[in-house]
Amino acid sequence: MTGTVTAISPAVTGLSIGDMVAIGNVVDSCGTCPARPDPVGQWFT
Repeated sequence: MTGTVTAISPAVTGLSIGDMVAIGNVVDSCGTCPARPDPVGQWFT
């Protein structure tokens, strides 16, 4: 997946609004993360 940074928090370093970004495809997550305990790994928060 690819996109453009549209907003950042003050704690973010190394990125600026307008930067192009990418993330690899996450498949078969373990489902044990307390932030998102389902198999939709790319939507971890």
